[in-house]
Amino acid sequence: MRVRVAVNVPTMSFGLALGWVSLVSSQEGGDGGDGGDGSDGGAGLVLAAATTFGASLLGVPLSALALRLGRKFAVIATSFAFIVCWSLKLVGGRWCVVVARASAGLGAAGAWALSPLLAREMCNARWRGAAASALVPAYNLGMLLMYLAADWGLPQARVVSWCLGLSVAHCFLFMLMPESPAYLAASGKPEAAERSLRWLHGSPKSSAPLREGLAALPPPDLVAVSPFALVKRMLGDRRRLRALLVGGFAVVGQEACGVLALLQYAERVFALALGGGGSAERHAVLLGAAQLAASLGALYLVERLGRKVPALPSSGPLYTFH
Repeated sequence: MRVRVAVNVPTMSFGLALGWVSLVSSQEGGDGGDGGDGSDGGAGLVLAAATTFGASLLGVPLSALALRLGRKFAVIATSFAFIVCWSLKLVGGRWCVVVARASAGLGAAGAWALSPLLAREMCNARWRGAAASALVPAYNLGMLLMYLAADWGLPQARVVSWCLGLSVAHCFLFMLMPESPAYLAASGKPEAAERSLRWLHGSPKSSAPLREGLAALPPPDLVAVSPFALVKRMLGDRRRLRALLVGGFAVVGQEACGVLALLQYAERVFALALGGGGSAERHAVLLGAAQLAASLGALYLVERLGRKVPALPSSGPLYTFH
């Protein structure tokens, strides 16, 4: 249980970071969101979005580099990015907030890359699918919590302090956890991989579940392969290329439909739509609750009905650990 929750904490932190804009808009009258002084209105909102998601593009190769240095290192680095984000927001000031949004974007890239990978490598087979699929509910939960904070009128400094405490606690938690067994096995450390597997699954030595887990670990992979060679291998395989295109179009479609803009600026959007009447914060809470309920429903259906998995070539895994 602890592993299933821990792998999705960074994703929830990213949801909190996006929902924070609605909290600030609510408390500052919706005049510029991240702008700090409210002097540039919409320009401040555009800068907030561009900074966060622009930084996430840079975070993708940085996350890949961190993963090559170890799963624990990558997780701690991701949560540290959110520690920087919340710390700078406590300091305040326009440029501190801009850097904080950039740090949140870096953390977002790591969070979305890490959660499915850690679920596969560190959770047992029974809960692996649920832990990976819980990525989106955790993200939606973070936004809903921020919408609730805005609706309840909680002071921004108090909410940001709680978010900072969550990221700090997550860093310390992962310092106490072992490295990924799959990563250790691929790094040529079978004894360490066995100890990690025993700790994570709570299996006694020489038990049947432990033997099954050890048999499923990847073989040592000590040959360095450049990122360019991996990209060439992926693009040269029709099935992998098709999977990339299908996934890419699905993500672009989600981004282009405007759902992220609506979720990030929910309070501001409802305030404009209602024309000053009604409670924009309460409508944002309803939106967040609907998002969370839908994602939990999708999680249930995925676990009950299964998932269509594209067949991968039998020549071996695409990725390498070194």
